Amino acid sequence: MLTFNRSSGAFALSIWTHNFRQLERETSWKIPGNGNNTEDVIIAGSGHGWGNVLDFALAQGRVVTTGQDPSVGLGGYIQGGGHGPLASTHGLAAQQVLQARVVTTQGDILIANEVENSDLFWAIRGGGAGQYGVVTEYVIRHFPAPESVMMGSISLAPLNEQGVNASWDAATILFNALPGLMDAGVAGAMSLASGTTGKAFNPSAPALTTGAVAAQALWAFNMTQGDFDGLLEPVIRQMHDAGSNETITISYSASQLDNYTSFYSGISGSNTAGGGGVSSSRLLGHRHVDLPHDKLKTYLQRAVTAENATSGTYMTVGMSGGPGVIKTPEHRFGALHSAWKSAYLHLFVGGASATPSADVTPSAALSSAAEWVEDNKESLWREWAPDSGAYMNEGNPYNTEFKHDFYGSNYERLVQIKQRYDPTESLFVLSGVGSDGWNYDLQSGKLCRVI
Repeated sequence: MLTFNRSSGAFALSIWTHNFRQLERETSWKIPGNGNNTEDVIIAGSGHGWGNVLDFALAQGRVVTTGQDPSVGLGGYIQGGGHGPLASTHGLAAQQVLQARVVTTQGDILIANEVENSDLFWAIRGGGAGQYGVVTEYVIRHFPAPESVMMGSISLAPLNEQGVNASWDAATILFNALPGLMDAGVAGAMSLASGTTGKAFNPSAPALTTGAVAAQALWAFNMTQGDFDGLLEPVIRQMHDAGSNETITISYSASQLDNYTSFYSGISGSNTAGGGGVSSSRLLGHRHVDLPHDKLKTYLQRAVTAENATSGTYMTVGMSGGPGVIKTPEHRFGALHSAWKSAYLHLFVGGASATPSADVTPSAALSSAAEWVEDNKESLWREWAPDSGAYMNEGNPYNTEFKHDFYGSNYERLVQIKQRYDPTESLFVLSGVGSDGWNYDLQSGKLCRVI
């Protein structure tokens, strides 16, 4: 029995696909079931990290829809959806897959596409990683590299205790503006913090404040600086109007980069994919953001509240959906949660410690953290956006409503597909399809069928 736990795979057993290293461009790949029509594609083994594939594409003037950290692997990223800096332009990684090679637990090597094993092909595009078989190779779309990239940043912090409320008002104004900016061609990511976490995040913030501290990265492809500034300056003016120069500080800067390589090196992570911890996420559309100001502000304040309220925590707000995802043809959505059909923002937040000690076992630490996240974060999402879902790759594996939040209306069909391709249920994932039929004891490592 193999267990997978997405990016937080502590105490889990996984299959290492490191040696599947094929990487080539085929300019006339024949599209299955489409006569003699061809497409220019990249064929990549699942052992690659996205940094390798992107470098290969960029060397030929092309880009692929990667994650922000180059160490993220193809398999789980694609099968869970796959958002990143190009998502709002071209769509999610799962929407770019034209074919995959899959090894099943029965030893079959299958080609999955729109014609062959189409149900399996549907499932591995957004239906969760490590659940239906081992994907060894992907055939994916690629796109022309942007000729230039506008890169900007907005920072916000209270200057004193009198600026606490004003900082939250300004942060709410910025948050409310993000979907509209995406419709205009801007993407990016915000980090929003409070408490002493906010102090660590921005040293200029006062030490004891529970005000909002925000750092917003923004980018746009093939846009002039004049157009970019013109979109952002009205938002910044509204943020300034929320306070005064004596209560909050707001700064803005922007510049044009000559190529995508410079842009990606500036935003990419530090090869830390796979870090642990209990976190939670939610997908939000226009209707979840276009709320009365005070109601939206309260939701944001609750989202960054930590188990230790004075320390605070931080939330990442990814501009991860929007036009590129929503306008993708229906047949390319695969098993992605239907929330992606209207999602603009992806909220990702932690807030509970899961650190074991001499007196606290890993199992007890995780159970306590999971309970706190369930009571304080999952409950918030269900109040704020009950009709939406979560991005499973950065979701809470202990979510009690994982079927709805990770899979939505696709769940029962995914169960049937798993039964077909993994009839012995040899692949297990926390909060995965059919996982409620098993009990995983972290302390002993035993995985037993629920009787």
